[in-house]
Amino acid sequence: LRHDSDSHPEKALAMAKIESEFGIRSTYFFLHSAKYYGSVKNSVMIRNSILDKLAKKLFDKGFEIGIHRDLFTMMWDYQFDPIGFIKEEIDYYKSIGVTVTGTAAHGNMNTINTGLNEMWIFSEFGKSGYYVNKGKKYFYGKNSVKDFGLEYEAYLLKRKVHLSDIAAGFNAQKLN
Repeated sequence: LRHDSDSHPEKALAMAKIESEFGIRSTYFFLHSAKYYGSVKNSVMIRNSILDKLAKKLFDKGFEIGIHRDLFTMMWDYQFDPIGFIKEEIDYYKSIGVTVTGTAAHGNMNTINTGLNEMWIFSEFGKSGYYVNKGKKYFYGKNSVKDFGLEYEAYLLKRKVHLSDIAAGFNAQKLN
């Protein structure tokens, strides 16, 4: 199971407790552009220490931790290099004893409204080009999942069932 922890990461522990009782193994993806995650100061991500404890606790209980990717936001708002940023995130989690191997694209409406899709960051999705924001070019689709230091992207995995509690009014068709 995949859980995108966009708003209330502490609820992950409650869900993990239920899943543990039923022997379910799942992945919790934490969103680096969410308010709970931390803040950016002088081009440095300052992570909330509560999240460290949460990620470590889930990981130690046998759950996978992943990066819920919102790289267009991180590029546009904070001028982060996407490859460097993801590698820094992986290294950060590693420093607290959590192995991260996967990522999942976040459906940020600001990105979708530009006609872009977060999945296009990776070359495996077959889209490439650039987008100009505030006079600066932001490239996408030039690098593979592995170039980012990851083993997989969730939308590239084969699945039998897709259930979602996505917000009402959101047009999932725009993601395809």
